[in-house]
Amino acid sequence: MNSSLFLLFILAPMVLFAQEDCSVEVEDYFICEAGELEIEGLFNPSFDTLINQYSINSIPFNYEDISKAPIIDIGDDQVIGPFDLGFNFQFFNHSYDKFWISSNGFVSFLPEAYGGYGVWALPDNSGPYACVFGAWEDWSHYSGNLRFSTLGVSPNKKLVVEFEDVSTYSCGGGQDTTGSFQITLLESGEIEIHTKNRFPCTNGSQGIQNKSGSYAFMVSGRNNENYTSSNDAFRFTPQSNASVDWYTINNEYVASGGNLLLDAQESNSYIISTNNGLGCFSSDTFNVQVSLPTPEITQNGNILLCDLGGYYYQWAFYEEIVEGEISQYLFPDSEGHYSVLITDTNGCTVSSDFFNVTSLSIGDLSKSYKLHPNPSATAVLNIKTSKLSNLSIYSLEGKIVFSERLNLGSNHLKTNLHKGIYFLHLESDGIRDIKKWIVL
Repeated sequence: MNSSLFLLFILAPMVLFAQEDCSVEVEDYFICEAGELEIEGLFNPSFDTLINQYSINSIPFNYEDISKAPIIDIGDDQVIGPFDLGFNFQFFNHSYDKFWISSNGFVSFLPEAYGGYGVWALPDNSGPYACVFGAWEDWSHYSGNLRFSTLGVSPNKKLVVEFEDVSTYSCGGGQDTTGSFQITLLESGEIEIHTKNRFPCTNGSQGIQNKSGSYAFMVSGRNNENYTSSNDAFRFTPQSNASVDWYTINNEYVASGGNLLLDAQESNSYIISTNNGLGCFSSDTFNVQVSLPTPEITQNGNILLCDLGGYYYQWAFYEEIVEGEISQYLFPDSEGHYSVLITDTNGCTVSSDFFNVTSLSIGDLSKSYKLHPNPSATAVLNIKTSKLSNLSIYSLEGKIVFSERLNLGSNHLKTNLHKGIYFLHLESDGIRDIKKWIVL
């Protein structure tokens, strides 16, 4: 965009978008594990333009003294970070709490900032993204110092990043070819760039660009241009009266801005609300689903049970998969360390901690009973046993679908089960046996 048109472009939205739609949508989010999540609002294009406006004004030069701040080591064409801002900073209607520094004269709020040495006119959707350009050009950090410091107390904190006496790569490091400037981020959302000196060696840029490269506001004459600067300063001020706010489903305020940085520890519903400042209001409700708590294993007699139902299961013994053990329960064959891996319908997986089995009563019941028919066409089961026993029938999903106390002699059981594969678990005096049973 031609830098000479910026002031006109900034003032236009207040009139052009007075009657425009301020609708907003937020997609439902799903994460496999609890943790930090960035949620984006999807805005109508006119509202998106409205909330991404800045004015640029010349202000008195005022260099902060942060000489006691530690010097940061940085190499040529290098990006380092992240560093803590010390407060939440609203930049192009997005909230950030960390930043990265490029050796070539800018800070970014995204981890993959451009690390090359070339400069071009902005805005540009090839980047660099979410950046404040104090003096973007090919600087060489074989001389000079880089430092930063967070000053003040909330709500008036500010971050000052200083490039001191850095030399240009193309024009050397003489006294007349170095540059010194400060980037100041105010908790209010304003941005200041104070330049002590900048030598006209190669083209450079001074201004700001958003996270997609769709909006940029550059100081006139300093957008990929060879300029001279001495003891001057500019302030970038958000211009829109529009607002974007986030609430819990219970209407408790969470944050403002076009994105929400959320520490999602459990599933919940949220509301995003927009106001263009001109009589248009909109909102959308969305869900954040945090899946899969960590399963726990309990032992009941000779049975291990996963406490979470409704998942896919895979049991392991000393981290080795136990073939065929895919039910919510397990009858362990040996003492030792067992674990269970659960998987949900979204493909998320999580494993339990090890459960140490130290005692088992394992024997052989197979000679003390006989059962028929298997398969059964009527879901009727006949069991003849010489020991008082307990019978439990499990589905493939690990649920008990039938249980009975067996008497000595013949037992005629009408289970009324549907067609399928089941497991018969017989236990007597701490000894158990398992058989597969098919209902046709």
